[in-house]
Amino acid sequence: MSLKVLKSRAIRLKTVPKGVPQVQDFEFFDENVEEKGLKENELLVELQQVSVDPYIRGRLPQYHNKVLESLGIAKVLASKDAKFKENDIITGTFPWRTYSIVNGAVANAQTKDLITKHKNEFPLAYWLGILGMTGMTAYYGLLDVGKCQENEKVFVSGAAGAVGIVVGQLAKKIKKCYVVGSAGGDAKCKYLKEDLAFDNAIDYQKFNNNAKQFQEELKKMFPNGIDVYFDNTGGFVTESVWDLLNKNARVVICGQISIYNNRDNVPKIDDFLFKLIYKHIRVEGFVVSDFKNYPEFYGNMIQWIQKGSLSSKETILNGFGKIPQGFIDLFSGVNTGKMVIDCTKKEKEEESKNDA
Repeated sequence: MSLKVLKSRAIRLKTVPKGVPQVQDFEFFDENVEEKGLKENELLVELQQVSVDPYIRGRLPQYHNKVLESLGIAKVLASKDAKFKENDIITGTFPWRTYSIVNGAVANAQTKDLITKHKNEFPLAYWLGILGMTGMTAYYGLLDVGKCQENEKVFVSGAAGAVGIVVGQLAKKIKKCYVVGSAGGDAKCKYLKEDLAFDNAIDYQKFNNNAKQFQEELKKMFPNGIDVYFDNTGGFVTESVWDLLNKNARVVICGQISIYNNRDNVPKIDDFLFKLIYKHIRVEGFVVSDFKNYPEFYGNMIQWIQKGSLSSKETILNGFGKIPQGFIDLFSGVNTGKMVIDCTKKEKEEESKNDA
């Protein structure tokens, strides 16, 4: 590798937001990355694609005046880690820098081999979405935590989001369940029903945060109750569900995006604990890092995609400079499926730069 010094663009958090993050909370700056500083087990990488996810919102305070990081895909430019070589494409947790020196431990050696094997079959963004953390979250949450069984009745909130679209497909196409999802807007609801074969979809935006009205509509879609509720959103949608749960139902708490930017007005669910007692309902939260059965996940998911049982959907923004906006857009529901920023596309980057 002949490169000695690379000029890297980076993004740090200038201001910790009190509500919904704004573009001005983020600051772009340039720095030099020196390849000659590479130490044992380190990699020099070029960022290819970046995943932005709602969980980052809760971690923002720890990045005040620091460079942010998230899951992404990078190209190895130089390596002092025996597991990786020049030109490998790797997934891992990377700083929001165009070029970085990282420890090889942050990269996933298994996905490196899978990406190489399937490079002509799957788009790169799949390894951040349906074959990445969000796909694994859906798989683990529905099948292991939720114990979803064939022919059950499943409700998914945030069903047009990155995790939700995979959960719904697993429930419908793999477990042959009756599946309904909530999403924001007619276009997303149409996508769930026509493209992903959901049995029905409900537009939460039409209910103005009214849990009672939402519950009445949900009753029509679940006349025989709900066996599994996969919760990506919280808020009034979740508040409406408790009376509709069947005996031995499972509630899988994956995300609460409705309250991430406003913790002062968390909905109070009056007697939901009482409602769980006589129906033996289980409520369980989880984080995907608890899941360790990677061979099963990749083996099943790749096979199901190849057979056409599962499909993927990404919202891709072009340009490293779009990372903050892509993250912010998550909270207004701009994306359908996985939100990804393609850093290899430079033509629109200047639009979002906020120079120091």
